[in-house]
Amino acid sequence: MLEKTMKKINEIEKGECHLDNGNAKLFTPIKELRTDNCDFDKNYLYEMYPPLSDDKIDQYVQYYKHSFPEELKHLYRYTNGIRLFDRYISVAGIEPPNTPWPNHGGRSYTPIQLVDTWGNAPRDQKHYGDGRLFFAWYDTYHQPQKFVYMDCTDSSLKKPVHLCYKGSEEVIESWESFDEWFSCEYEKYLQKYNNKDYQVVSFGNEIVKKIYFD
Repeated sequence: MLEKTMKKINEIEKGECHLDNGNAKLFTPIKELRTDNCDFDKNYLYEMYPPLSDDKIDQYVQYYKHSFPEELKHLYRYTNGIRLFDRYISVAGIEPPNTPWPNHGGRSYTPIQLVDTWGNAPRDQKHYGDGRLFFAWYDTYHQPQKFVYMDCTDSSLKKPVHLCYKGSEEVIESWESFDEWFSCEYEKYLQKYNNKDYQVVSFGNEIVKKIYFD
């Protein structure tokens, strides 16, 4: 499923932008979000990053205290993290310590770090190193932020990938694998985007605009 979804994303190369620093590849600018008084802050459907070798993946994931999911390693062979639909959905990447955060205009185009010396990022989650690997999040607007994690403690679980609100133990939805989550959510929000089933929110006196699906 991952190969099929990544192929779809790579086939959408309208307005593709390669940054000079080589840290990101941006697909499909969202033209309706551009403003006359803002020339730097570009909104894109997809952001992808340079793929990683197996040696680099193994080097970075050693910080995680539990067995690391092969499905995520598979993603990192395509791209070191990914952001979808104007950063509404973000999948964390892995990077070496002290990696600089290059900027393109007003935004930083580099993957959010997944694994750190505390066991797991994002750092504002309270569950560090307990076997739940938080690897993705939804940038919601009206609701609390939502996180996606994989339970790496029990290999017998039929649906180890879970969605929850930030700071909550309650599971909203579950999937059988990372691949299933990624493919299902991609198709779900692609349809919403094509149907314009989203709202545009302005920030900073409408200098910056962003789309939200909640």
